[in-house]
Amino acid sequence: MRTIPLAFLLLVTSIGLEGCQLGISALVDRDELIKSANPASMKVNLLATARDVRPSQGNHAGRHTFTLFMIPTFEVKVQNGALNQTIPAYLKEGLESSGYDVTMVNELSQADGPSLVVQIDELKNNLFSWLYPLGIVTGGAKFCLALVDSDGKTMWVRETEGNSGVMLSLLYMSGFETRVKDDLTTNLSQMLQIVGSDEFKSVLRNAQAS
Repeated sequence: MRTIPLAFLLLVTSIGLEGCQLGISALVDRDELIKSANPASMKVNLLATARDVRPSQGNHAGRHTFTLFMIPTFEVKVQNGALNQTIPAYLKEGLESSGYDVTMVNELSQADGPSLVVQIDELKNNLFSWLYPLGIVTGGAKFCLALVDSDGKTMWVRETEGNSGVMLSLLYMSGFETRVKDDLTTNLSQMLQIVGSDEFKSVLRNAQAS
């Protein structure tokens, strides 16, 4: 009698591993980015590595779950580079297209003046698998921007509004990547709106002059 549950468990596991995503690319839809209507003609330093303050740091993007009780199983990770470097790289592109002259720095102490720092406050997704072969991925992301001087003192900080949502996928094959892409695109648009504001430009200008 014990062989039946074991065989069923092995079958479910093999099906899940065959169809599920364990690695994704952290992508941004550049055509959907919302940029500032007032281009800046200013220089800005940008820290090349984002601060990750999530409980699950590194390249963690989400997790598969099992049964209605959402028991955590397989972890899903970003595989197209380090997540904490990919996000600042996307922001650099957006800043440059908004008129900023961007200098990437590896350390705050290397910067000539204050630096813009990205902080990953939230980026997580969970897949509901109990409707197999239909997968339901739900989650969200939220970031923070800070202007920090070369000594590490925070001079200004703003949070994005964040983004969350639900994505359906067949055989679990695209839900995580599509969800993360939506989160990154929305949050990056919000960051570009923040750095395009008169408030940020005034703070940056005063900080660089001090």
